[in-house]
Amino acid sequence: AGDILISGTVTHQDASYGTWADGIVYCAIPYEAECEVKETVVEAIQTDRSETVRTFRIGPWTLLQSGPTFEHYRLTDRRDVPVGDRFPSFSDTYTAWEIIFRERALNEEEAEQLALMNAREQTLESVPKDASILNQYGMIRIRDGKPYAVVIVTAEETIGRTEEQPNDG
Repeated sequence: AGDILISGTVTHQDASYGTWADGIVYCAIPYEAECEVKETVVEAIQTDRSETVRTFRIGPWTLLQSGPTFEHYRLTDRRDVPVGDRFPSFSDTYTAWEIIFRERALNEEEAEQLALMNAREQTLESVPKDASILNQYGMIRIRDGKPYAVVIVTAEETIGRTEEQPNDG
């Protein structure tokens, strides 16, 4: 920080003089994240149980809505039926499918791949959107007897600062 990377100073023999200089400075910057390798994963599973959910709307306002008895569900198959002539009113019908959560054991390869994927996503969240990815790699490390996925992404970023130069003729 603070180093001059592009200069308009020219040195010739024992004299130096200023001239115009312009450029863009890029730097390769590493970003890193890690995730613990876990032996299980919780999956959302849709069951075969479904219920019909109905709503009554006037314009954008929902006045009545029935709800499914499931704690967790996914709504699909929406059908809008216009009712009434004077107001834009609708009777909507949905199908609510029950969702349950189940823990599943992972084999070693699945566990490592999932951890590497999660670490990669975390790492990429840190990289500025306008940066270019130069390379990325992941590895499994053991720390305190536990496996961790580590992903390192190297991004090329503009680090220069542009300053207005006075026009001296």
